Amino acid sequence: MIDINAESVPDAIPSLIDAGHTWEPHTSRALEKGQQIIFSSAETPGLIPDLLVLRTEVLRQRPDDVRALIAALLEASEFTRSHPEEAIASIARQSGMSPEEISFEGVKLYSLSDNRAAFAQNPGTDTTSIYYTTRLYIELMVNTGRLTQRPDINQILDPSFLP
Repeated sequence: MIDINAESVPDAIPSLIDAGHTWEPHTSRALEKGQQIIFSSAETPGLIPDLLVLRTEVLRQRPDDVRALIAALLEASEFTRSHPEEAIASIARQSGMSPEEISFEGVKLYSLSDNRAAFAQNPGTDTTSIYYTTRLYIELMVNTGRLTQRPDINQILDPSFLP
């Protein structure tokens, strides 16, 4: 295994690597080059979550700001689900990307109820539980030497900030 940037994967196959992990828009580039998808995270919902991570002191010192941030993210997520074309246009304006470069294909934007469901299953039995998925990552990190001890999951995941 080698460390390679997601955007480099399509050009690195097959000269440098046999297979790689990437995401859009790089996946589309790879497919245009005749490469194939051998596995998609869509087959394992929740295994690759996007997370909001904040320092403990921020959570303690600014809980109302954290709640407002989460409410804004949930509102943006709902807007994007309800008005994808407008969301793409807004992202394009803010990022300088063209609307054609932006896609929500394969992206699950979690609603408040989705977040509550992910946090409700403690410890959980599959990747729909954020606790279960976190345990998988902890085991991977311990086994690869990135962690020397297992953290207490209940001290690093905190659903109390959800509205």
